Amino acid sequence: MTAEELTLLKNWINNGGKIIVIGDFSKIPKYDFFDPNHLNPLTADYGIIWNDGEILDDVNNYNNESYKPILNTFAKNPYGGYLGKGVNSVIFQGSTYLTLNESTAYPVVLGNPTSYAVDPNGNPVGINGSDIIAFAVAEASNGGLIIASGSAYVFRSDGYYINYYQHNKAFLMNILDLLFAGNFEFDIEPPTITFTTQGLKNFSCVPNQFALTWSATDNVEVSTINIYINGELIASLEGTATSYNFNLVDDGIYTIKVEAVDWLGYTDSFTIILIVDQAPPVITITSPSDGSTISSTSITLTWTVDDPAVPLVGHYAIYVDGTLVNNSIPGDATSYDLSGLEEGTHNITLVAFSCRTNSSASITVTVDLSGPTIAFTPENGSEISVPFTITANVSDPSGLDRYEISIDGSIVSSGTLSGTSATITYTVEDLSPGSHTVTIKVYDSLGNYREVTFVITVSAPSGGLDPVVIGGVAIAIIAIIGIAFYFFRRGGA
Repeated sequence: MTAEELTLLKNWINNGGKIIVIGDFSKIPKYDFFDPNHLNPLTADYGIIWNDGEILDDVNNYNNESYKPILNTFAKNPYGGYLGKGVNSVIFQGSTYLTLNESTAYPVVLGNPTSYAVDPNGNPVGINGSDIIAFAVAEASNGGLIIASGSAYVFRSDGYYINYYQHNKAFLMNILDLLFAGNFEFDIEPPTITFTTQGLKNFSCVPNQFALTWSATDNVEVSTINIYINGELIASLEGTATSYNFNLVDDGIYTIKVEAVDWLGYTDSFTIILIVDQAPPVITITSPSDGSTISSTSITLTWTVDDPAVPLVGHYAIYVDGTLVNNSIPGDATSYDLSGLEEGTHNITLVAFSCRTNSSASITVTVDLSGPTIAFTPENGSEISVPFTITANVSDPSGLDRYEISIDGSIVSSGTLSGTSATITYTVEDLSPGSHTVTIKVYDSLGNYREVTFVITVSAPSGGLDPVVIGGVAIAIIAIIGIAFYFFRRGGA
């Protein structure tokens, strides 16, 4: 191409002209190698550079020949979206690869993950996958365009290559639309997707099988609906889809994103967090223990909850003897203070409400505020003589602990007790005649106690004299003997 021809072409492009520039790299000996220097003087100023090399693909190719790659990746930009609309893939036989200045040029068709570029000697050049560009578009002033294809075979429809034409037809039709449809207008408007499922919001509880619905629109076309669960793509639907049925086997908390993608790759999405909880939590009441006895009308109920799949209890409720005490205990609570319990045995039930399921645990506690019962002898007001035995039959359902026996305020006997019933005895060997006060005090294992006090009268021994009288008589006898002895001695003298 002469300098004059080059200038004329550039002027034409800069005044709104559109041109297709085609390269063709072939290692078949009967063809000359592609010389990028023939085309770069025309396209370099617009950001497209041709390279002396070829695109190969050992996996995705036509007729099991690596130099006939079938490319199916379109760049996410206006031109990639426009030319790739309705296109599954394009055969790029003998295609060189392009390098772009992407401020003025747009990649359109990219390499597959299995594609790679080689130099004229077949040595890999280190450009692989989507870094490979096989087709591009560059913009010039006044609406001018340069459409660059690394392969001439994209456009062939003669003889043997009729199969190429049939395969590439949708792509070729899009190129013709771009050339003859007037000035190309960017689509910069993303799609819009709206969540429409009634009754669901973040942290709603759902069964393991449920459906989500939505409405998606775009000024041109929604091409794909993508479904993500916890960041992982699980389904890609047609752009016209408006619902998806989920089947989540395991309990758990799921972050679900539904994404609408338009023909140019612009996206919009909504995200909702839902809870699947089929198994109820397991509650264990840790205090007080089941069957325990307490000596207070107030207790602190403590518990643990095990719900590993969904560690999220909404709230708790507590019942005492079937009567609701509180139905709004926070889900993160692990204790609750109960008061006002009357003496006696009570059933306490704790219910955990976890998403769509609930479970409960119950214990029985006995409130014991009274001391042991005491049945004693001798009876109050008894008149007795020494020796005599004090007997007390004592019992307490909470268990006995110890006792004390006092006579006239002085402890005369004490000891420990065990079990729920016992007999206490104490024998009084010596106690002066007259009235005496006896007190029996018995403690249970909870610290409660009961005491009884009674009065007895100790009588003098039967037929005897009062000790005072006996003492007086003895003194008188001694005095008489003393006087007689005195006079006897004196008379003898």
